[in-house]
Amino acid sequence: MSHRGGATSFSAIGATLVPTLITAVLFLTAFVFLRRPFRNLYAPRTYFRTIAEKDRTPSSSLSLLGWFHDYRQLDDTFVLQHSSLDGFLFLRYQKVLIALCVAGVLIAWPILLPVNATGGGSSKQLDVLGIGNVKDPKRLYAHAVVAWLFFAFVSFVVTRERIFAIHLRQAHASTRANALRLSARTVLFLGVPHRLLDKTSLQKNFGSAAVRAWIVPKVGRLQGLVERRTWLVDSLETAEVRLEQNVARQAGEYGTGDHVVSPGGRAWHRIATEEGDNTRATVRPSHKRNLVGERVDSISFYRDKLTEAVSAIDSLRAPVVEHADRRSQAIFVEYRSQEAAHNAYEQVHDRSPFALQPRYTNVQPKEVLWANLNIDPTVRIAYTYLSVAVVVVIILFWSIPVGLAGSLSNVDNLARRFKWLRWINKLPPAILDFLKGFVPPFVVSTVVSYVPYFFRYLARAYQPTTVEAENLVQTWYMAFQIIQVFLLTTFSSGAAALAQKIANDPTSLPQRLAKNLPTASSFYLSYFIVQGVGTAPKDVLDLSDLLTYLFSSWLFDRTPRQKYVRGTWIKGIGWGAKYPKFANFGVIALAYACISPLVLGFAAVGLVLFYASTKYNLLYRVQVKVEPRGNSYSQALKHLMAGVYLAELCLLGFCTLKEATGPVVLMIALVISTAVYQFTVDQYLDPLEKFLPLESLESDADSSGLFRESARFNLLDPLASFIWPAVFTSEATLRAWIKDLWDDESVPDYTDDELENAYVNPALTSKTPKLWIPRDPEAVSKQEIEENSAAGLATTDEGAELDEQGRVWWDEDDFSRAPIFKVAKPF
Repeated sequence: MSHRGGATSFSAIGATLVPTLITAVLFLTAFVFLRRPFRNLYAPRTYFRTIAEKDRTPSSSLSLLGWFHDYRQLDDTFVLQHSSLDGFLFLRYQKVLIALCVAGVLIAWPILLPVNATGGGSSKQLDVLGIGNVKDPKRLYAHAVVAWLFFAFVSFVVTRERIFAIHLRQAHASTRANALRLSARTVLFLGVPHRLLDKTSLQKNFGSAAVRAWIVPKVGRLQGLVERRTWLVDSLETAEVRLEQNVARQAGEYGTGDHVVSPGGRAWHRIATEEGDNTRATVRPSHKRNLVGERVDSISFYRDKLTEAVSAIDSLRAPVVEHADRRSQAIFVEYRSQEAAHNAYEQVHDRSPFALQPRYTNVQPKEVLWANLNIDPTVRIAYTYLSVAVVVVIILFWSIPVGLAGSLSNVDNLARRFKWLRWINKLPPAILDFLKGFVPPFVVSTVVSYVPYFFRYLARAYQPTTVEAENLVQTWYMAFQIIQVFLLTTFSSGAAALAQKIANDPTSLPQRLAKNLPTASSFYLSYFIVQGVGTAPKDVLDLSDLLTYLFSSWLFDRTPRQKYVRGTWIKGIGWGAKYPKFANFGVIALAYACISPLVLGFAAVGLVLFYASTKYNLLYRVQVKVEPRGNSYSQALKHLMAGVYLAELCLLGFCTLKEATGPVVLMIALVISTAVYQFTVDQYLDPLEKFLPLESLESDADSSGLFRESARFNLLDPLASFIWPAVFTSEATLRAWIKDLWDDESVPDYTDDELENAYVNPALTSKTPKLWIPRDPEAVSKQEIEENSAAGLATTDEGAELDEQGRVWWDEDDFSRAPIFKVAKPF
């Protein structure tokens, strides 16, 4: 794919902006009108009973635009106070990117735009504002000086934010509500030798502060049986609802229903016609076994299979629990305090290098991938290398669809080179500009959006927790974004060919960047327009979720349970996919800061729109389900430095090509200074990001009012806190600030049963779900409850009804009426 050969035209930008604006207006209009009837999709955090009342987003009005007043009044700290630390930091990350772009505009535009515009080159239209229009090598001093100023500022901001994140994580972790959580006091050890799994020697093996342990046994086929039990419950409920619907429908057709007993003694529901009892229609649902087998009664079949599954599960559980230590290599250990848990995390070791490795803190039960805990250490290492190899293959060969999509940005030049494409140049200019401007970035962003799903599936195949899997996805997807969305779109060759050339001659990278970056700027101007103006409104409307809800609820949801699950579902957020997308925005903007400064302005506008949509989603729509506790934020900050290095190398290469000796010396010095600075900073900050240093819980409880006043003063002094975060946004200051936010923080209270089973595989503890069918006018549900109870299956028809038309209803405004409703305990 090549970008060389055409100037960045105003018409191409307009051809991108106009359809994108039209699409954005349509999306926002649809959102405004759909928000009220589909509150469960667009504002679940305002009323869902699964969210604590104090954590719900206020909703003062249900009018079309009444929500906008609340949206404007709520700031980012509301997300920190009532949702999650990671949601707050994600919003902060976007604001950091906006601030960097605005700072770049203020530094680069007044200096570089005039220098480039009067550079004496032959560039046309918007390209005259890029470095490619500069002929005189002496003018490159301006670019070198701006690079020193701007990238020094970027490096400082990245360091400053990493320090802020460290202090905020410490302050957040040391609040009583978090410090007394069970997960805060628990460490997960993997690769545990059999000799260390003796609970009677717990303190000897894992430290004197250890108070409780949960050995994680291999459950084998028990896991499959539990999953089958869940499927059978769903199938039996579906069959019984079909029976009720059939009875209700025929009751409406023939009159009053009655229930007769078959000769075999089983209760068969039949409907008497108006003529009498001579003509009867069997309404019980049936199906063929294995599609081609004999036809069986569905309710009887699934009921019998369910009772068999329940019996098999009960018989398998006892030996698994009894011999848990024989087939286990993982153990959760609870300690007296959070501080003791972190000390054990750092200090507990074994003579074997593979033993007790890896280990994790702050693991919540909902985050555990139970099937992966007992993977042998050598197998886990093999999985790691294999997954990296697969990721490399995906990154290299995904260049085919990305390259084909991106080649459309230079379709007019391709048409001149290939005869079979010459018909393209006969298209009207407006259509040609649309193909070159709007289509490439739209297709590229669509194609790459599916990659995180592959990476997530790969990571969850062997990682022990969803948090660790997301951290891995973030690293992989960031590499993919830089190579595919940035480098491949910049260079004329594919990713595989590019990798081969750079591998053969690594020193050619600066020159290759210098040749290709200036000519690819047109793509990224359009890219930021499509992403900001088009994608941000689409994220709010989320048409895919809306269509999935409508079609799934209409086609597939038949039982009260299915409708309840669909109606109470809240969208999550995958940090492994979200952070790299925006980090790559930052990388692109930084890489073009001195090459084509115009990109900074487009990036700033696009990021502002994304911030607005992200803030709405975190306030009203999203429930954070994976909590990296700030790790993703720190990792994304470090990823921004890739943009700094790419920009410096590109500018160095350009100065080398222009034989500008002075600017070359300045850029070499800048590259070396940046590398030394980052190496030094990483040495000091990496341990603090990995090992969370915590003061004792007692010192937290003794925070004085003086600290609170200090927090208010320092946090309201943005200049002081920005320049010296180690002091003015210290852990003690932020802790007092968070306490002001969480004056009503509640300490979690666990029952003995909850503590006993907190870190036990649900396959060993989960009960058979209570069957839930709707109450119907013909009282079929009552008879089904009796028959299920006789088979040992608890059943209820509370909280749901079947009307005379056969439609299932449940109270969507009061979840507590549903018999399967429960509020999750914060572990």
